[in-house]
Amino acid sequence: MNLLLPPYRAYRRQAFRANGWTDQYGALQTAAAYAGTSVSARRFNAVWQHGCFGPWVEYSPELLTYSTPNARALPVFVAREEQAELLRRNGFGQAEAIGLPIVYAAEDPVQRWSRSLLVVPTHTLSGAGGIDRGLCERYAEEIDGARQAFDHVAVCIHPHCRKNGLWIDEFARRGIPIVDGAAPDDVNALARMRALFSQFETVTTNGWGSHVAYALAFGARVSIDGTEVLCSKEGMLRDATWAADPKVLETARAPAMRERILDFTRPFRVAPGDAVADPALGRWLIGADRRLSPAEMGALLARVTAASDLVAPDSMAALVAERGRVRAQAADFAAAGGGEKAAALLLSYLRRVVDARNARFLCETLEWVAGDLAAVDPEKARLVKAQADKLATRIAGPCP
Repeated sequence: MNLLLPPYRAYRRQAFRANGWTDQYGALQTAAAYAGTSVSARRFNAVWQHGCFGPWVEYSPELLTYSTPNARALPVFVAREEQAELLRRNGFGQAEAIGLPIVYAAEDPVQRWSRSLLVVPTHTLSGAGGIDRGLCERYAEEIDGARQAFDHVAVCIHPHCRKNGLWIDEFARRGIPIVDGAAPDDVNALARMRALFSQFETVTTNGWGSHVAYALAFGARVSIDGTEVLCSKEGMLRDATWAADPKVLETARAPAMRERILDFTRPFRVAPGDAVADPALGRWLIGADRRLSPAEMGALLARVTAASDLVAPDSMAALVAERGRVRAQAADFAAAGGGEKAAALLLSYLRRVVDARNARFLCETLEWVAGDLAAVDPEKARLVKAQADKLATRIAGPCP
């Protein structure tokens, strides 16, 4: 099977938690190419939803906006109109439905291979722990049994899973070829996923994720089947976004949320050989009908992008207001033996301060973050101080 996929092309991401990690997976480059413009070396003063949320999170504005600080003061772009309405009712006055970034990915003519199966295990976050490798082995064994009904089989692995050492050995031992999926720093990530889901007849996975909506939207039959492999709560809190707002993680992991996901995806919970096609549902999930015209996207980018030293005018006030809570929560984590969680929270806050590009505030923050980090991770504290000193110098001169 000869897959036609765009090459990996790395870029330097400039969005952080302060604007919802909005330039993940080449989202802005994809939108700019669609509009016939460029966003190189520019900052996006807005939040654009990059993952697909089903209707089960429509009661949680924080999940829809990745708990982005100050999001109510920023334009927020989501996939569907009911999501935008929910946000507007909850104080996000500039919420607008424009579809997910993938609806702007270029469509290249490719062949859909008959009797082909793409396996997409649910992916982990960078540095995630608490994974039961026995469950990974069991899922790979289940796929090995199901592959007999197909002529072409491959496994799509997220770069975070490769980094975490997951899935590679399990499938390689069974002779199933592995394809790298969407990398967060790849300009062509979204075009790559569109091309993948357009070439396989069937996509199977062991749980909900954006890949389910993408596969449906681009014409594949979908099966959600087999052993689910979940990251522990402690492992998820190693991620900076979840660590910065553990209450939202509790919402995401709540039994009621899981029941709603199971109910919505029930028609697709079948074996790979019985996979179900529903392109209309997939297109609705990703907001394909809300896609802007090239001219409209060009105008939107011009409106919300700015030189990289610009931020939303009240973002500094938000950072100042949040400082006490961050320090207190990090201290609580450390006191309970959660040094890694404390470090992740402090580093997440520091990244947002760096992103605000205010040298004086950065120097002030650097001093206490390095001090607090020293108590839980002295080596990381030393590295942070050295790197942040360089950043402050580049912005407006060395820290005193």
